Amino acid sequence: MSAEFVIADVFARAPGEGNPLAVFGDGRGLSDAFMQRAAKEIGYSETTFVLPPETDADDARLRIFTPQRELPFAGHPVVGSAVVVAARKIISGSGDTVRFGTGVGTIEVRVRVDSERAGWAEMRQPVPVTRRETTDVADVEELARALGVDAGRVRTDRAPIAMLDNGMTTLIATLDSLETVRRLEPNPSAIVRLTNRFGCVLLAALTTETVEAGASIHCRIFGPVAGVLEDPATGSANGALGAYVTGYGLVSGKEVVTEQGFEMGRPSLLRAKVVRHATGAVAEVRVSGEVFVTGEGRLFPW
Repeated sequence: MSAEFVIADVFARAPGEGNPLAVFGDGRGLSDAFMQRAAKEIGYSETTFVLPPETDADDARLRIFTPQRELPFAGHPVVGSAVVVAARKIISGSGDTVRFGTGVGTIEVRVRVDSERAGWAEMRQPVPVTRRETTDVADVEELARALGVDAGRVRTDRAPIAMLDNGMTTLIATLDSLETVRRLEPNPSAIVRLTNRFGCVLLAALTTETVEAGASIHCRIFGPVAGVLEDPATGSANGALGAYVTGYGLVSGKEVVTEQGFEMGRPSLLRAKVVRHATGAVAEVRVSGEVFVTGEGRLFPW
């Protein structure tokens, strides 16, 4: 018995860019322990397993694992898995929309299949909720130490440090320049202490200075508490980032184009559309990007 998987580069502009993902198209019969071992063995930020739906509202159940833990929700695994199941016709009736049952409920994904090896997807995310905001000097200093940067580079005059929750909790901070973000020297143990204290999984550092003219922000995202020191493209966090930068006026308009992964040699572009009520509250967040299938493989259960 063996378990087959497909490799896809998610939020990429071309194969070899973006965030790689392993998708096991048929997770039936695989134990929880094997799923976790497989995610650790493959070593990507996330690995997914497609299972039969548990409710009539879903086309499939999607389980998501980092090398260290199972996640209730994550963005690049949902986007990448949707293109894979649609392109490979893994799910009966796969087409323009795929509905995945996840740990945070049904996630709807619009899919465009360009070929068996390429496509695009846009996911509708849970609306981010701001759990905490701070400009406290001690918090700024701790965050700066975790990122390996001088505390004066953290621009709380533009926007506070904030923790947002959309099924994945992300602590977000604005830094003063592109050069600062690119030169960060993250301290994994300090990031773990910081994120544990705030009760979140990810730490995102951003600037409104960008490498490419069409981008809105440049960011780096760290998640050592989940076994991922740095992530080249983080769909869930970019929904929260979109709400953050539009909410605090760092970016105008409804669409936020994020650069990520440039420092890792995996340049990624993610698009977040943020729709707000007349009151200013976030009504809807959608995150989209391109996906390229780059390989396939097989693991033997052990």
